[in-house]
Amino acid sequence: MGPLRVLATSMLLAWVTAFASPAWSQEYGLPELIQLAINNHPSVKSSLAGEKAARQAIDSVEWQAYPTPSITVEGAKASASDLNYRGDDKVTTLRLSQPLYSGGAYTAQVERAKASLQVAQATTREASLQIAQKIVVYYTDWLSAELKAQSWRRSVAIHQKLLQSAKNRIAQGVSAASDLVLVQGRLDATNAEVFSSALQAELALNRLREQLDLPLTAERLKTTMTLPSSAAASLENLLLDAESVSPSIQKAKAQMLVAQANASERRSALQPDVSLRFERQIGNFAIANTSPENRVLLSVTTKFGAGLSSFTNISAARSLEESSQLDIQIQRRILREQVANDYSTSKSFKERLQVLNRSLEASQAVLDSFERQFANGRKSWLDLMTITREVAQNEVQIADMKANEMQTAWRLHILTTGSYFPTSSRP
Repeated sequence: MGPLRVLATSMLLAWVTAFASPAWSQEYGLPELIQLAINNHPSVKSSLAGEKAARQAIDSVEWQAYPTPSITVEGAKASASDLNYRGDDKVTTLRLSQPLYSGGAYTAQVERAKASLQVAQATTREASLQIAQKIVVYYTDWLSAELKAQSWRRSVAIHQKLLQSAKNRIAQGVSAASDLVLVQGRLDATNAEVFSSALQAELALNRLREQLDLPLTAERLKTTMTLPSSAAASLENLLLDAESVSPSIQKAKAQMLVAQANASERRSALQPDVSLRFERQIGNFAIANTSPENRVLLSVTTKFGAGLSSFTNISAARSLEESSQLDIQIQRRILREQVANDYSTSKSFKERLQVLNRSLEASQAVLDSFERQFANGRKSWLDLMTITREVAQNEVQIADMKANEMQTAWRLHILTTGSYFPTSSRP
């Protein structure tokens, strides 16, 4: 074997191995899809970058409690008659300023920076929650359409057998030629249902691909109807759990802390800033060739602002604080309504599925009976095809109902556990 052939064979084996690796051969269920989407989605990565900036902002604010060094170098060229500048041409001043009292401004700034980090973390959790909910909807939409298509394909197979039977009976002179047209029409209608369901599945799969940014195929998706364990919890427990992990409520609370910190900083404007400054001056504009001079200065500075603007700013900050407190109540009501609605809906699925399953069992038994009676000439083609379509419709309704049950249960699970939030952003 020549060297080129060896190289080509090696490249082919590497390509086959890469595509046969677990990363490509793995099947994905809903939990895996949610985690993949959250870990890789740009909106979550952007929010995580915002968290990093918020943490750095805390460090920046905390540095304000430490002494601030500065160096000033000044040169002067004055007229000979200026008595203030008969000394050195250049003066260098070394300063070290230490804040002693800010009227609560420093504390408020630190609290605001920490609350801003909580806002950034809640924003990340909000983005994760929205993505998770989208994945739940898209996956269950795909699953429902895929199961519907499978039901209609089984019906197509039955209609194809009926079509062949009609052809045989017409050839034998047992059935009229018009029966073939009837069976063919029902077969075409059932094929149309297959096409419609397959199209819905493909559209849902495209939406999943966009969220995951992966070359996802239907073969790599699991079709098992798995419900989370939290689906069996009581409404009271679900409401408590949902409020404890809700990113919207946590964000509203953090924004209230930001508003409170802003109000505290505005009130600090009524208090002076007190600082201690150490200076060492080298050179003197008034006297030449003097020794370096050291001094300690205590500075008291007011910060009232223009006119009575400080009082207006305090009033505005209080109004924003009240608004943020009301926003917490708004978010809590929205969440409780959503959880209660999903809980009530989820409880109705069990009984509705039982009814549909009984209907399917009955229609399947009738189909078996009609097939025997049709062979004996006691049932018509129309009777047989009508009950065949009824069986398929019952299967489609069950598939749709199970997918809706799964969607509601997982939506509740995500709302009440927060288990898919990025670790650094969990409350």
